Amino acid sequence: MKSSVHVYVDPACDFLYASFYIHGLKQLFPSLSYSSRYFKSFKHNNCHFAFVLRRGKSVFKGLIDFGDSYEIDAKALEWCDVYGKININAERCALSTHPKLMALGPGFAIRLHAPVKTWRLALINYMKAAPRIGNKRRFFADYYAQLRRQPLSYYQAQPSLSDYIFFAGALWKKEQETNRTRANYIRACRRLSGVRFEGGFAPRSQNDIPGYEDLTMAANVPMADYLLKLKESATVFNTPVILDCHGWKLGEFMALGKAVVATPVINQLPRPLNHGEEVLFVDGSEEQIYAALEKLIGDEALRRRLEENIRAYYLEYVAPDRAIARLLKHGRFEDI
Repeated sequence: MKSSVHVYVDPACDFLYASFYIHGLKQLFPSLSYSSRYFKSFKHNNCHFAFVLRRGKSVFKGLIDFGDSYEIDAKALEWCDVYGKININAERCALSTHPKLMALGPGFAIRLHAPVKTWRLALINYMKAAPRIGNKRRFFADYYAQLRRQPLSYYQAQPSLSDYIFFAGALWKKEQETNRTRANYIRACRRLSGVRFEGGFAPRSQNDIPGYEDLTMAANVPMADYLLKLKESATVFNTPVILDCHGWKLGEFMALGKAVVATPVINQLPRPLNHGEEVLFVDGSEEQIYAALEKLIGDEALRRRLEENIRAYYLEYVAPDRAIARLLKHGRFEDI
């Protein structure tokens, strides 16, 4: 029974990146607390976080790896009973077929608590895990950044507009292919007739990536406005970022039920996305992106189908409670 299970979460975890999955644990189990008891070997990091489920004297150890890298932490893998990872690449990592390992979908940060409760939790967790927190400033920055996010309840599908497209994305110092394909998407959107395009690249404070000045916005878009504009947008664009990882954007697009135009997904997903059913795949060229956009704008039935199917995919595989439930099933939690 769920009521007989107590969840322990590592207080040294990166609260920003772990928030999505902490929410899932709280959805499934009413009893959750933060304790260093089981996590002495883990330090504060933004790659993974650990949790323990205890039923009587039985203990089940879970780990969720949300790092951008396809690398798998061998020590963490040895410690846990099940290892959920967002970015698995079978061609690059020999451990990708390990029986403990399971592919998670792309999560994203969400706000869990009101400000007073958030800062109280931050202080309590710091006191519980201080010896394992190397960067105090970064630890508290996690909680501050998490407050700037929206709660999961905000991520609901709504009817999109057929004559409006919004895009806002970062320029990356080392990811030139990401920059190129995003630039092609912006240019293709600007070419569409009868469609109002808003957005571009987010400005960089140092202005240190030349060649995209004409595609860069004058100012950053606040998070609340960003999500409102995404909800209205007829379509969105996804492309892998650092080390071909699944970025937060893909998870957000799924949760919002958006019609996604995307370059091929490199890393493993819980189930592959189907072209024409859950996403429209393109090769990243401006001409192919433009053709996909014209098709979406001109075919409302296709757009609605993509929106409904990607939202259904999210609810089945990616939503916090489903991600945790799938992870526990893979680790045969009910057998303990």
